[in-house]
Parts: sequence; C-alpha cells; structure tokens
Amino acid sequence: MQASETESNDKQAAAEQPEREQQQQQQQQQQYEQQQHEQQQQEQVQLEYEQQQYEYEQQQYDYELQQHEQQQHEQQQHEQQQHEHQQHEHQQHEHQHHEQQQEQQQHDHQQHEQQQHEQQQHEQQQKHLDEEPRSQRVEEGEQQQQQQQQQQHEQHEQQQQKQLQHEQQQHAEQQQDPAEQQQQQREQQQQQQREERQQQQQEAQQQQERAQQLQREQQQQEQAVQHEQSPQQQQHKHLQQQQQEKQQHEVQEQQQHTGQQNEQQDEQQQEQQQQQQQQQPLQQQEASEERREKRHEWDEQQQQQQQHEEQQQGGEQQQQEPESEAAAAAAAAAAAAAEPPKKPRWADMGDDPEDDFDFPDYLQQQLQQQQQQLQQQLLQQQLPKGDSTPTSPLTAAVAAGAGLSPTDASSEF
Repeated sequence: MQASETESNDKQAAAEQPEREQQQQQQQQQQYEQQQHEQQQQEQVQLEYEQQQYEYEQQQYDYELQQHEQQQHEQQQHEQQQHEHQQHEHQQHEHQHHEQQQEQQQHDHQQHEQQQHEQQQHEQQQKHLDEEPRSQRVEEGEQQQQQQQQQQHEQHEQQQQKQLQHEQQQHAEQQQDPAEQQQQQREQQQQQQREERQQQQQEAQQQQERAQQLQREQQQQEQAVQHEQSPQQQQHKHLQQQQQEKQQHEVQEQQQHTGQQNEQQDEQQQEQQQQQQQQQPLQQQEASEERREKRHEWDEQQQQQQQHEEQQQGGEQQQQEPESEAAAAAAAAAAAAAEPPKKPRWADMGDDPEDDFDFPDYLQQQLQQQQQQLQQQLLQQQLPKGDSTPTSPLTAAVAAGAGLSPTDASSEF
C-alpha cells in the first residue's frame, strides 16, 4: 500500500517536474528583465544628472565670460575717456600756448616795427641833421612824442578791454557761494593790482628806454658839432651825461624797490585780512560784554544813590514835624522830588556797537532834581516852629532868593 502511494507520488512528482522547471525559468527571466529595467532606469537618471551638470557648467562658463567681457568693455571705456580727457587737456594747452605765441609774436612784431620806425626816424634825423634847421628837429621830436603818447593810449585801451573782460568774468561768477565769491574777488583784486603795477613798471621801463633812445640821438646830434666846442664845454657835457646815467640807474633801483614794496604790501594785506576775519567776532563779543558790564555798573550806582537819597529824606522828614501848611507842602514837594528818576535814553537801545556812554541830558536832570531837593530842605529848616501862615512854594522860592522870611515875602505879595 505504501509502495503504491510512493510510486504514485513519484509519478506525480515526475509529471510536475517540467512545470516547476518552467516556472523557475520564467521567474529567472522576470528577475533578469526587472534587473535590466532597473539598470536602464539608473543609467537614465545618471545621464540626466550628467546633462544637468553639463548645463550648469555651461551656464557658469557663459556667466564668467560675460563678466569678463563686461569688465574689458568698462576698462576700455575708462581708458578711452582718460585718453579723450588727456587729448582735450593737451588741445587746450596747445591752444593756450598757440595764443601766447601769437600774442608774443604780435608783441615782438609791434616792437620790431617800433624799432624799425625809430631807426628810420633816427636815420632820417642823422641824414638831414646838417641840412634841416634846428626848429624842424624840434618839430620831429614833438611828432615822436605824439606817437609815443598814441602808443600809450593804445596800451591803455588794451588794459581797459582786459578790465572789461575781467568784470564780465566776475559777473558770470556771481552765482557762486558768497564766501568763495568774496575770496575769489579778493584774489582777483590782488592779481589785478599786481598786473597794474607790472603794467606801470613796463610803461615806466618803456618810457625810460625811449628817454635813453632820445638821449642817444641827442648825443649823436651833439657829436656832430663837438668839433666846434671847446674842451671845457665837452668836459661839461660829459659830466652831464654821467649825471644823467646815474639818475637813470637810481630810477631803475627805485622801481625795483617799489616792486618789492608792492609785493610786501600784498602779503601784509593778505595777512591783515586773515587776522581781521579771525579777530572780528572776538572783538565784537568783547565789546558787547564790556558795554553790558558798564551799563550794569551804571544802573547799580544809580539805584544805590536813589536808595541813599530816599533814606536821608525819610530821616529828615521824621525829625522835622511840619506844623503848618507850608511845611506840609514842602514835604509833599520833597517826596515828589524823591521819586526815582526816569529811565535814561540809552536804556531802550539794545547792544548796538555804536552806542556811546555820554549822557549829558540825564546828568543835568539829576543835578536839577538834587538842587531842588536841597532848596526845599533849606526852606523847611528856615520855617519857624508854630508859624501857621500858609506859604506857597512860589512864595518860599522868592523868599529864599531875596533873603526874606516866608511871612515877609507873603506880605509883600
């Protein structure tokens, strides 16, 4: 029985063996396909990651390249601006240099023409020295002097044109800061003064050169007639010539000394302006404090004097018992006179730097009040005790002036 069961089981197992093997093969195939699918997914993820990493690196490279190109562009622009600025400054410098050269050439040309003109005049004078009369030579000297005056007039007009340009420039700079404008005006005024002095020195030098030229021409003219003069006259003229040269040398030294003095004056003016600007606020503050202290002392003195007078008048009124209407009227007048004086005129003025401390009207009023008080006190002392005759202040004043008693004065009226 058991054997048959075992045999049947073996047969069944042998029959089921192919199915199991087929199932195992199917499971292995499925596992293999699943592994292949998972591997493909991993490879796809890795590929996507690498693609993203490549794109990120490409973007980073593009950004750095853009930054580098922008820096290069900015640097080129900066260098181009610097180059253009340098070219502009160089052109301005060349333009100024060209203008200076033109002015210098024009000045040299004018001097050359003037020298040629003077040389031609001198040659003409030398040529016609023996032919023309002396009066004609004098007329030529006057003509030459007129020409020199005309040249001076032209120089003066040029100076006026420069002054006009300077004023226009000042007018254009009026919109600037007031402090900077004042400082520029002071510097421009000082520069203008220096230019005027230089112009004056140049004109003086030109006049001196013209005078020397005229002197040389005169000497050449005089040399033509030296053979007609005696040795003593020639020696005298030689001494005169030496004296003139000495005077010209002294004039040159004086001009140089004057120029140095002018420069020193400019420096002193600048230092004084700076010191005044620094010291002016302190001086104003000290003067204001000094005025306040003086006024405070003056007020205290007046208050003490008024208190002292009131105390004296109060004591005298307690000692003197008025027994009549005259005494009462005098006491009332004394009390009215003892009122504090009015405020002086300067009390309402403010801290004005121009206030002075001379108060003649106020002092005169005080003296008059003190005199009235003394007269009233004397009248009170002169009244006899027990006299009941009414006396007016006018009667008392007349009595005091005439040397009579108040009663006699009243009877006289």
